[in-house]
Parts: sequence; C-alpha cells; structure tokens
Amino acid sequence: MKVKVTSFIPYIEDISGEYELNNEVTIEKLVNSLGLKWDHDALVVVNRVIVTDKALNLNDGDQVELLIPISGG
Repeated sequence: MKVKVTSFIPYIEDISGEYELNNEVTIEKLVNSLGLKWDHDALVVVNRVIVTDKALNLNDGDQVELLIPISGG
C-alpha cells in the first residue's frame, strides 16, 4: 500500500514523498518510523482530518500531512 506524506515542518529534514507500507500500519508507527514524536514534533492530519487516535490504521492512497504543533494560552 502507498501513502503520500507531506511535511510542513521547515526545521525537520524533508521527509515528504510517497511511502510503500506493509498492511496494517498505524499512523503512530509511520510517525515513529519518520523519526518524529507524536504531538511534540508534529500535528498529524490524515485526509484533511486532524488525527487524535494513534492506533488509526492507514489505507492505500491516504494523504498524511505533518504540521507544526502549536500550543498557547
């Protein structure tokens, strides 16, 4: 299965591109394999929806976007 990753994080090495994955890959496993920490390094969006469930299984053709996490108060 293939997923497309687009990184909008300028200070992390460019990791944008298409990735060939084994079946049953969770979004958390993909993020970790890219060397990122969930919610620390990246806000993760799959198919234009912010992902909060790390156990979400990716599907063929999914579009993954990595954004800078922002916190404030």
